[in-house]
Amino acid sequence: ASTNSTAWFYKAQIYQNLAKAHPEDPTLYATAFEAAKTYVQLEEKQPENKRYLTSTLEGNKTLFDFYSSSFKAGADAFNKHDYQLAFNDFQRTLDAFDLLRQYKFTTVTFDTTSVLYAGVSAEQLKNKEQAIKYYSMLADKKVNDTTYSGIYEYIVNYYTLGKDNANARKYLTIAEEVFPKNERWLAYEMELVGDSKEQNRYLASGLARANLALTLEQSQQEGSDHRYASSAVQQERSQWQ
Repeated sequence: ASTNSTAWFYKAQIYQNLAKAHPEDPTLYATAFEAAKTYVQLEEKQPENKRYLTSTLEGNKTLFDFYSSSFKAGADAFNKHDYQLAFNDFQRTLDAFDLLRQYKFTTVTFDTTSVLYAGVSAEQLKNKEQAIKYYSMLADKKVNDTTYSGIYEYIVNYYTLGKDNANARKYLTIAEEVFPKNERWLAYEMELVGDSKEQNRYLASGLARANLALTLEQSQQEGSDHRYASSAVQQERSQWQ
């Protein structure tokens, strides 16, 4: 393979333009992005004051275009309810973001919105494992916007139903820390405790007894995950419409 970083940069640029002209062919974008990664990897071997000269001359437009074009494509697909395409595009968005972050083209360390929509798209596709992957990234960052509270509940519910008590307790602890006023956490506390004496102790605390009864009844009737992220989705989607 060529070690000429400038050649790799222009390959990335050419294939990126081809990908825009022919979005139906995903191999074009993949080829462009691999060329871009090779470019920055080769440039890292240069003295710091001589790195990324070709990219700098164009204001790093090509590298940032991988992120912006993928994000726009994901947003468009999401608004058209094409969740598989949206999921693929937001995964590409996050790959592009990781490249920009890793090589310090941006000082932003976490892309909250893209992570959210990768998770929501996965949930809409009933791909629980991928939804949990991205929702957990948000929970691990302790994102505390109230529109995200349902995501914490989705995670706790997923692990509780799966009898994964360790992860259920882990994320329940985070949820209680980030949203301490959410009375639904008590229902999960009781389910994880399991022992009737301990459950009575929780009930005796007098916290949200009526809400608890309703929550448990709904849980028994539904027996499956809920789409807890809907409020966050509606709020974020408004910026793209």
